[in-house]
Amino acid sequence: MEQTRESSFIEWKRCIEVAVEMDVDVLNTEFTGHSDKPYKCEQMFMRSMKELLPIIEREGINLYKVSSFSLF
Repeated sequence: MEQTRESSFIEWKRCIEVAVEMDVDVLNTEFTGHSDKPYKCEQMFMRSMKELLPIIEREGINLYKVSSFSLF
């Protein structure tokens, strides 16, 4: 799981860089995890956010979580 978190973290940093380059100030996301390991997923999410939020704030990006609920 840690390798997946690290890979996602790197992808998120690159996404933020691209958003800044394109003068985009809003990113939408759907955070998911493993339903069989909710506590571990929450810990990993919080660890990633502690590292990503300062970057997101510094770059003036607004981050929105969209629901995974589908109407279809």
